[in-house]
Amino acid sequence: MKYLMVGAGGTGGSLSGFLAAGGKDVSLVARGVHLDRLREEGLTLHSDCLGNRTLAVRAFGPDDPLPKFDVIFVCVKNYSLESVFPILRRASDEGTILLPILNGLHAADRIAKALPDWAVYEGCVYVTANREEPGVVRQQGNIFRVVFGSRQGGPALPEKAKALAEELESCGIRAILSDHIQRDIYRKFSLISAHAATAIYHNAFVDRIQQPGPERETFEALLRENINVAQAMGIRFDTDLFAYNMDVIDHFAPGATASAHRDVLAGRTSEVDDLVFEVARLGHAHGVPIPVYERIARSLGYTH
Repeated sequence: MKYLMVGAGGTGGSLSGFLAAGGKDVSLVARGVHLDRLREEGLTLHSDCLGNRTLAVRAFGPDDPLPKFDVIFVCVKNYSLESVFPILRRASDEGTILLPILNGLHAADRIAKALPDWAVYEGCVYVTANREEPGVVRQQGNIFRVVFGSRQGGPALPEKAKALAEELESCGIRAILSDHIQRDIYRKFSLISAHAATAIYHNAFVDRIQQPGPERETFEALLRENINVAQAMGIRFDTDLFAYNMDVIDHFAPGATASAHRDVLAGRTSEVDDLVFEVARLGHAHGVPIPVYERIARSLGYTH
């Protein structure tokens, strides 16, 4: 199959690197100096799983003509999603799986509204990765997992989805084709939301969340509030979500942090609205007390 990554940062770059290392046909959409480096030198991947590699990939600019692809991973930030809709239209058709793996809850619905006849899947990714410099991506730790499934009531390509899961697995990426994707997306969302809020509020990398102290206490409180919101929304989990997410955060690579925290530290636009303010909005909408989320959201400029 032919793969396109729309968004060539840590997640898109890591997916591209693992797939390319596994011999798959991979292209990326990038811009600026990052695009130039990818075209001139290929993608350099520093990976705790695969080692250090430089891989040949095709790189397109946002306005370039595009062929059609079998699978398009949408890996941009939530605040940039609408800006890539023209790319998705040019690069897809009825035989394409469009798979957003953004850090939020509503990306698939937003894409499906723009492309209602296309097979828009829902998904999330577990990976610690970042773009270190133009053309260079670092993947940390031994966790790299993609969970995805078809939208309820939307077009689906079940055989292609099964093939996608198999090809991801063959390239060293754990793939789970889910029958309960909304539950699984909220499971991931509860983790990254609590992580981002804790990291930004305390200016704390994951090492401090993994140790006893105020950062871990904040993270635990945010997880519990998030679980209460999910239950009020009618989402039921098949595992102890609190214990599950505590185990995940404790296995993050030392020195890692939430991407939203990195953006705040660098003075860039962050996903605070989608990751922190969204829980405040959901709590208010469903009548769920969320005092820790409210305190952090207000410290970041949220008003209700």
